[in-house]
Amino acid sequence: MTRNELQAMADNARNFHVKTRGTALMSNPAYMVLELMETEEHANNYCSALREVLAAFPEVDRDELETELDRFI
Repeated sequence: MTRNELQAMADNARNFHVKTRGTALMSNPAYMVLELMETEEHANNYCSALREVLAAFPEVDRDELETELDRFI
């Protein structure tokens, strides 16, 4: 997926959480990983989803993202 497609996925998930809970639960990259895990292509594969997000967003710190995701997975 492109950066724009991944960003759109994160925006949709973030907007849903803001509407239902009043606040976003995590960073955009974390939303991206979790949303990708729900797709047929990644089928609950954390490593595959994480690799795709990190490839599209090389500026994201892998260790920080994994630490954040540990709270949700």
